[in-house]
Amino acid sequence: MCSLISPSWSLLADLAEAGVVRRERHPPIHLYALNDLHVAHGAVLELAGLRDELRRVRAYLEAWDSDAPAATWLFGSAARGEGSVRSDVDVLVLRPETLDEDNPVWVAPVADLSSFISLLSGNSCEILELPEEELGHLVLTDTTW
Repeated sequence: MCSLISPSWSLLADLAEAGVVRRERHPPIHLYALNDLHVAHGAVLELAGLRDELRRVRAYLEAWDSDAPAATWLFGSAARGEGSVRSDVDVLVLRPETLDEDNPVWVAPVADLSSFISLLSGNSCEILELPEEELGHLVLTDTTW
């Protein structure tokens, strides 16, 4: 059986029924707004602002003991603020020229970074790892990947 109601619309209907959001009917659409008088108003705003907690990743990277990445970038839907509960978190990590990709000194912290981001965000974390010199080559040759 095919449902014509998406889970997000069902959730909005439930929130409206609970009074957390206000629903205005303007056939054929409904407009929703957060009810700023509801006791859950502050909690909803806190939940909406959790994306800012990703700054904890920066602190995690700054605490990397030795052989830290030459650079890291968040990219994709999480970087654009368009991620959902089903989105992964994409991170580009530049490996210093002094380390081989299979060096345990490098492999373990990269895996730990992926796990940390997954635990922090609730989303899977995909690490794209490039040697430092390869990024320069890609930029100079204008390679798309």
